Amino acid sequence: MIRRALVVLAVAASVSAPAVAGDKPYHGEVKGRIELARASLAPTGWKLEQVFTGSLVPGGAGWASLPLEPGREYRVVGRCDDDCSALDLVLSRDALPIDRDVDHDKLPSVDYRPRFTGNYTVTAHMVECTAATCRYGLALFSR
Repeated sequence: MIRRALVVLAVAASVSAPAVAGDKPYHGEVKGRIELARASLAPTGWKLEQVFTGSLVPGGAGWASLPLEPGREYRVVGRCDDDCSALDLVLSRDALPIDRDVDHDKLPSVDYRPRFTGNYTVTAHMVECTAATCRYGLALFSR
């Protein structure tokens, strides 16, 4: 079983922003939206494995490594705060894109059933943000 589904979340210093005192409401927005996704996916057998949250500037990107196992089905869900209107996700294996949700909305997700072990990465792109930074979260589900 994967307990450490997202082992690394790295956001390049040039595109990330540190948390600030007023960050808590935004963090809560993202966590609440991920909880809504969990509640809607649970009845169909999806289990929440891991959640990471962070901040990105408009046009910035952050990534997380995913140790996916063959034979399981995965869904990566992205959510962002009220200042964000578009977040995109790209899933890659060994640095080659294999799936993406680039609809420029704030509810992206990608599904994947790996056939091979490899170095999987999900990249979140903050496409539209009306503030200096926007908060986002990545959630990995499996079944």
